[in-house]
Amino acid sequence: MTAFLSDDDGISWPYHLLLDGRENVSYPDGTEAQDGRLYLIHDFARSNGGYILLSRITE
Repeated sequence: MTAFLSDDDGISWPYHLLLDGRENVSYPDGTEAQDGRLYLIHDFARSNGGYILLSRITE
């Protein structure tokens, strides 16, 4: 799972960050905090008692 960032309203996506390179990741979601930090959440191996993962990143 990779996060992409655009600085031109979605015309191009030059910035990217690999969050999880494994298969069986799903249900990504994210929000931006008032201080500009990005909080991203997804799960891994949901059907096999997997994990919920949280990433906190900045631009």
